[in-house]
Amino acid sequence: MGEKSFKIYVVFLFAILLLGFVNSEYNLGSPAYNLETEYSPEQGIDASILMQFTNESNSTLFEDSLGNFLTLIELINVNSEFEYSVDSTYGTIDSSMFQNLYLDKTTFKAPNIEGNYSYQLNFSGEEIFTEEIIVISSSQDINNSINEKLQNIEEIELDLEQYDEFTKTNLISALNLNFLKQKLLNLSSEYATATTQQERDNIFQELETIIVPEELFITKTAGALVTFPSLKNIDLIALETASNSSYEPGEEEKYKIVIMDWFVNYIDAKVGFNEFSAYYNGTLETSLNIFNLSINKKEILEYPIYLFIEKTGKTIEGQNYQEQSNYYIFEINENSKEIRFSATKEINFTNIGFFVAPGFSQLSLEDFKYVEGKTSKQQEEQKKWTIFILIMILLLIFGFIVYLILQTWYRRRYEDYLFPNKNDLFNLANYITNSKKRGLDNEQIRENLIKAKWSSEQIRYSIRKYSGRRTGMYEIAMRKTLEKKQQDVPPKTYFQNPPKK
Repeated sequence: MGEKSFKIYVVFLFAILLLGFVNSEYNLGSPAYNLETEYSPEQGIDASILMQFTNESNSTLFEDSLGNFLTLIELINVNSEFEYSVDSTYGTIDSSMFQNLYLDKTTFKAPNIEGNYSYQLNFSGEEIFTEEIIVISSSQDINNSINEKLQNIEEIELDLEQYDEFTKTNLISALNLNFLKQKLLNLSSEYATATTQQERDNIFQELETIIVPEELFITKTAGALVTFPSLKNIDLIALETASNSSYEPGEEEKYKIVIMDWFVNYIDAKVGFNEFSAYYNGTLETSLNIFNLSINKKEILEYPIYLFIEKTGKTIEGQNYQEQSNYYIFEINENSKEIRFSATKEINFTNIGFFVAPGFSQLSLEDFKYVEGKTSKQQEEQKKWTIFILIMILLLIFGFIVYLILQTWYRRRYEDYLFPNKNDLFNLANYITNSKKRGLDNEQIRENLIKAKWSSEQIRYSIRKYSGRRTGMYEIAMRKTLEKKQQDVPPKTYFQNPPKK
């Protein structure tokens, strides 16, 4: 091959390659990219780019402002799910649809020095994006985490200032704020003196176990709900000790029912409450309930009564009470008494655990004439309800019989009552039939019949009967022997105008 022929060949080959690239292009999707902006030193850059290629050279470079780079084909090879085709003749890449390309974290890394950086990623020498990223060390993470948790505690402490001292003190205790705050301050001091990475790692691990409340809310509230003790709440031994009186052994269940009966007749008890809940890691959890229990006498009592509140999970406001092993005890001589207390999240207004009773000297099984598990007052109440129910049943039976009688009358006699002359009904039926054929509606037929002096009830009955609708009362199934025999129908007569009554 001569020198001239060789030059022509080179030019021809170059032209072919040039034609292969002339239509090369890439397109960015929407959104074009996604980038995490916070990193530890030398952490891999977490970014993806939504792209589509046409005749793009596989050697085109992705390069960033930190000096990291990879060719297109190298980056595609680490994105196993990326679908593409390669033209082996020209070394170009096609992808028919937009797909995400994720940067290789082993190649594209954040700087090893803490600070803020303007991070730019280019493809084929053109900018894809520029964003600010921050590089912070684990030591900064620890400090930031400690400060953030302390700030949450301080904000809740500030929020607690709106409540009275009793509520505030119990919420601080329920949320464990003082303990958490001191533990965080201790970790901060330990971190300040830590000299090895192992010590810092230990501090970081312990910090992760400290969960502090983020926000505090009142999630439920009630003003004054009527409440009653239950039989299982009544403790006769506690009442015996507090009232310095005794009961008859072997009659425990009877005494409990007598006390419940006394409570219903002489005491009005109401409870109000606020339920406090806090967010922990985005989850709302009940933390504490504050109760107001109001005990009011329905009439003046000349003897003292005693309020027993179970101790478990509760704190009483004030000191005007006695204590037994399981109860806070209040002797109530005034006409009303209000007790305020806090309770853990497991206790709500339905199970606060209390009872009210006088001394046993004021309770007598004979006075209440206890029979078969019920007092005389309960039996009297039951008797009243029994009589009431029997009367209602008799009234229902009487009403049913009356209804059957009326139903039978309507079925047998009502038509005869409206139309003593059967021809009248038949004439009306034929008039309605002919009117319908002429296109008149029910309202027009009704107006014409009223003008012809027919009563509204006769008209209503005739129209409903013509339409096949119910003309009398709702039917209750009865024996066939009660059914009215079918009557003979009089000869047909046809009218174009309303028949005269």
